[in-house]
Amino acid sequence: MKKLLLLTAMLATSVWLLAQGNTWQTATLISSGATKTGTLDNNNTEDWYKINVTTEGSVKLVVTPSGNLTLSGSSAISGINNNSLNTRAYFTAQSSGSSTLACEVVDAGKGTYYIRLLRSGGNGGYTLKYTFTQCPLSNDPEENDVYEHASLLETGVVQGRLGYKTSEGVVDNYDWYKIVVPEEGQVELSMTPTANLTFSGNSSISGLSNNSLYTRAYFFPDTTGSTTYTCKVIDVGKGTYYVRILRSGGNGGYTLRYTFRSCSLSADPEPNDDYQHASLLQPGVVQGRLGYRTSEGVTDTDDWYKIVVPEEGQVELTVIPNGNLTFSGSSNINGFANNGLYNRAYFTPKSSGSTTYTCKVTDAGTGTYYIRICRSGGSDGYTLTYTFTPCPLRNDLEPNDEYEHASWLKSGRTQQGRLGYRTSDGVTDIYDWYKITVTKAGPVEIIITPTDNLTFTTSSNVNVVNGNSLSNVGYFSPKASGSTTLIFQKNELAAGTYYVRVYRYGGNSGYRVRYNGPTITGDVDGDGRLSIGDVTDIIGYLLGGNNPSFAIGDSDLDGDGRINIGDVTDLIELLLSPDEVIN
Repeated sequence: MKKLLLLTAMLATSVWLLAQGNTWQTATLISSGATKTGTLDNNNTEDWYKINVTTEGSVKLVVTPSGNLTLSGSSAISGINNNSLNTRAYFTAQSSGSSTLACEVVDAGKGTYYIRLLRSGGNGGYTLKYTFTQCPLSNDPEENDVYEHASLLETGVVQGRLGYKTSEGVVDNYDWYKIVVPEEGQVELSMTPTANLTFSGNSSISGLSNNSLYTRAYFFPDTTGSTTYTCKVIDVGKGTYYVRILRSGGNGGYTLRYTFRSCSLSADPEPNDDYQHASLLQPGVVQGRLGYRTSEGVTDTDDWYKIVVPEEGQVELTVIPNGNLTFSGSSNINGFANNGLYNRAYFTPKSSGSTTYTCKVTDAGTGTYYIRICRSGGSDGYTLTYTFTPCPLRNDLEPNDEYEHASWLKSGRTQQGRLGYRTSDGVTDIYDWYKITVTKAGPVEIIITPTDNLTFTTSSNVNVVNGNSLSNVGYFSPKASGSTTLIFQKNELAAGTYYVRVYRYGGNSGYRVRYNGPTITGDVDGDGRLSIGDVTDIIGYLLGGNNPSFAIGDSDLDGDGRINIGDVTDLIELLLSPDEVIN
């Protein structure tokens, strides 16, 4: 019976010892800040405890033996991976000759750790104190160890942690973030570590093209010897970018600041990278951006605009870049002919060494033109100014490029026209044809006076229809030596219809043409001047009165071969505008 009781007592003692944590599987839980006591002797040579770490930080354990108890150097803290313990740190003497041992894991990640206290010799009790110190900075959103799981980074400051090793042995070496850039501008990233954490030079910001990352910029020390790292991309375009924070060594927390600065000038309407998608440009000032590279790797190198020129005149374009943006000499203005562009003028520096570029087309005719702004280097915004100046003189009635479509030229009045302008589809206006009606034989004089750089060829002449062709009546000649004004004079020209060819030699601008004939167009009563009486005579004729003694050519002001109310209107207009007549 005594033997049975002794055996029962020994079994009970063994169960109690197992319950107290004599193996890692039965380890006793200890919380941070708590102290545990125990005894190690010949019968109980080791005790096991466990701690649950719920966040990254530092684990410190201090064990103090009493009596003649000494602890083995194999006393340690371990993690567990696949049901196998892996030692994280051993207990060592807290100071020279001290019997107090300490064990510290400064890079403890999440998980359950196991503490083994192993007797070396002697017998006695001990106290075990556990202290956990959390990383002072907040953690980043895990898991974010690959770019596919990158956490969204907004402008501002975030915190993260790197270098901590979980109880299962997994070290956090990478943190990935993604930023969504809404427009062209500059991205700046700055990160500062705490404690002994250091970053790898392979920390970077990347774009994503064809399902593959490509590096846009690396992080570099802010200054010589600085632990703060910065990364800047000054030519960032729209899209999603991926930021890799790569640990080099140590562990700790970090702060990451993200700043985005949009380009100071407004964006042009995209897409406008080819002439087919050119945006309409009105006279005035617009802004645009060039040189920015999207997250997919596409750099904006060209902007296209189109202008619609409503009449003959001068087109002037000025483009001024900001920052380090420069333009290519291929920037130009184009016309469009035969299903293809052709160059009308290139942009050139406004002055020696100037970054302002100008492009001028002094002979712009009607039509649609295409403007190419081509980047040479850099990235930033630009301002583009478009100015259109119409020819100061009124245009002749087009089309009048052949005698069959000649405009009516009124005797006694100065009319205006334009020559030398080239339309957007490449047609230059080099001829203007007019017709005059000499209602009675007499002296005839026609004077053509150009403005600006317009000149006429002496092939300008006066013709009469002879069958199915024209016969030359006479040529124009310079009015005076060295004069650009041409004159045609005949002392006696028979009554009839004549065709006047105004033939450009060079240049472009407006001109004035005046026909002085034997009778003044609209002088119905034949008194040599225009008056209200002439209006009365035409109205009387239209109302069925007696046919006055006038020639139809003197009263047919609109040149349609008949007398109607339109001629009355034209005559009144002549009376109100005695110097110039609108064609």
